[in-house]
Parts: sequence; structure tokens; C-alpha cells
Amino acid sequence: MPGKVLVAIGVSDLSKDLVAYSHKIAHEMDLQLDFIHVLEHPSAPWKGYKNWIPEDVLKDAIKAYKFTVKKWLEDAETKYPGAPEHEHQLFVEEGNPADEVIKKSKEGKYSLIIAGYRDDSPIKQMFVGSTTTNIARYASCSVLIYRPGEMPL
Repeated sequence: MPGKVLVAIGVSDLSKDLVAYSHKIAHEMDLQLDFIHVLEHPSAPWKGYKNWIPEDVLKDAIKAYKFTVKKWLEDAETKYPGAPEHEHQLFVEEGNPADEVIKKSKEGKYSLIIAGYRDDSPIKQMFVGSTTTNIARYASCSVLIYRPGEMPL
């Protein structure tokens, strides 16, 4: 059975590059590759306001996000025209991003997490800390931190 890799992705161009990068590694090393995106509910700090946000907004955001990631995967697949077919799971969770990624990695028995080197929000990073830093610090498996630039072997 091939190793299992969980890739933590967001909504930025960095995540698009991360999908291609992790896909390259998966093809070269025959790894199972799954993706996770965690939606931080806009009202998370003010829990009493969560009921004011229509449920359809969240459902529509998840649907649009899955469509975008599917396009990123299709683009990555074109770089390996003769490669064997494989499936990827895309998990969209709600909560604290680092906590949810770590939880999913344990539940799914992943041997590696790949995450981007920075968060999408510099303000959140400054006040709360980096999701990637927390994943690297607290995950029970190895963590590879992606930085754009040269592709691996």
C-alpha cells in the first residue's frame, strides 16, 4: 500500500502551486494524495453571530472551492499524460485550520502532511500565529513545508 499524504490548502495562488507540487511528488513516489481545506467560520470569534450567516452561503462556498481545486488538479494531471489513474479525496472542514488538519491526519493515518509556508492572511498570522507553524509543531506525523521555487527531484 502506498504512503498517504494529506495536503493542507487554502484559497491563494500559493495553494494552486502547492497542489501541483504535491501532485508531482505523489506521481514520482507512488503516494496516495488527499487534500484538506478548513473554513474558519467568519463569526468564529463571536459565536453568538453564527446563526446570522445563512447556511446556503457556507454550502455555496464549499461547492465553489471544490470546483476550483478540481481545476487545479486537472491542470496538475496534464503534466503526467501517461500516468496511471488515481483518485484524490478533498475534505472541506470548518473550525481551527491547524486543529482540523492534525485531527484529519490522525483519523486517516497519514504519514506526511504538506503545507504552504505562509497563511493567506498576514494579519491573522501576526496576531494568532501561522497555521503551518502549529501543524509542524503539534502533528503526530512528519510535515513538509512548501516554499515556491525549484521543484523537487
